[in-house]
Amino acid sequence: MKIIIFLFLALIFNSSAFAEADIPKKEIIEVVQAYSKTIGCLLNLEEKNIVRYNDGNNENQYVVLFTIDPECSGGSAMAHSALVVVTQEDYRGRVFIKPAQSFPVATNNLPQYSESIFIQDDNLWYTAKEFNWEIDALCCPSIEVKGKLTFKSGKWEAEPISTTNTK
Repeated sequence: MKIIIFLFLALIFNSSAFAEADIPKKEIIEVVQAYSKTIGCLLNLEEKNIVRYNDGNNENQYVVLFTIDPECSGGSAMAHSALVVVTQEDYRGRVFIKPAQSFPVATNNLPQYSESIFIQDDNLWYTAKEFNWEIDALCCPSIEVKGKLTFKSGKWEAEPISTTNTK
């Protein structure tokens, strides 16, 4: 009986870890890396910025936040925050970019220094930093921003909800 209770408790406490583990991060990173070579240079992608996203139509859908230099200019401060939507649709588990919901087709108004995306209360949220132009150097924005992301009319809309000045 103790073994059954222990297994039951282990299952409950590991359910969130299991849900995270079934995101095909390796495959998503590979397809985003290949896609990024067709739209720009200097991709920067962190695993924490791959989140499961349910728009009501597809359970095996993920949103990925990354930065890229779309003009390949190589200058400092030329990075652009971008979002792509990846879906896992075929029976073999392969992942595909959904171009109509992804950069550069689907633009966004995210701050240049977007740091993360996450799901909270069934909504897609972001954190970022913006500049206080009176005191910030070009390298170092100081205003922390948190907001919601929604996909409307072929565009990702970033709606700032809260800001905090860190200086």
